Amino acid sequence: MSHVYALFSHVILQDALRLYLINSPVVRAETLRFKKEGVFSVVRDVFLPWYNAYRFLVQNANGLEIEGGVTYVPVDLGTLQKSLNVLDQWINSATQSCSFCSPRDGLISTLHGKACYVLLTSCKVMAPFTPFFTEVLYQNMRKVCKESEDSIHFCRVPEEEGKRDEQIEKRVSRMMTIIDLARNIRDRHNKPIKSPLREMIVVHPDTDFLDDITGKLREYVLEELNVRSLVPCNDTLKYASLRAEPDFSVLGKRLGKSMGVVAKEVKAMTQGDILAF
Repeated sequence: MSHVYALFSHVILQDALRLYLINSPVVRAETLRFKKEGVFSVVRDVFLPWYNAYRFLVQNANGLEIEGGVTYVPVDLGTLQKSLNVLDQWINSATQSCSFCSPRDGLISTLHGKACYVLLTSCKVMAPFTPFFTEVLYQNMRKVCKESEDSIHFCRVPEEEGKRDEQIEKRVSRMMTIIDLARNIRDRHNKPIKSPLREMIVVHPDTDFLDDITGKLREYVLEELNVRSLVPCNDTLKYASLRAEPDFSVLGKRLGKSMGVVAKEVKAMTQGDILAF
């Protein structure tokens, strides 16, 4: 087992180095000050979420077959495209955009039978850039997903299948933002996710933003954050106050001796003055 883990780690590091260099000044024939931390950040931000999504699929497929006695069967694309579930529609649209979700978003649980399609598409798109990692995943998925090619590098580049729904992608992106912010607030106040909260108030001046997260996605927000009630509010000054502060580093050079007078006036601005400005 340790030998397999070491080999897999080596595969990830090779492809992480490749992605690091692709996204560096080297591709523009410029000088690169190589930092190993940059490679490790690619592993952390790209490969670990990607691998965890794959591992989630494998664990659930094995659990279904071992505990439930049912053979895992991936959902075909046609069924996925007809689904009325908002997160099914999102994952299909996001896949067409050549993006894939991360388990840290708390949404990979929406995939189930769709995961094989999503992961395979992601692997095929990324195969030219991460040839070793995608090959490992492909070989482990190809039989259950009924792929005929012996290698992912024999597969055609995926073509767009079905229409993107940019509105749904935007709504789910907004939901993810709310979930991330709320988790950060929980962490700062030592309120673990396992502790239920009575109410969460989301303050945003855009009513469309509030409608997106309090409509079909409300239940997902409540479940992900373990909150009983979600209250929208578009009055930003109800829970916050505005204060103006001069930027001395910029204004000082331009105003010189007048800086003191201007700073005094800026600090004296009321919330009404700031909003009008």
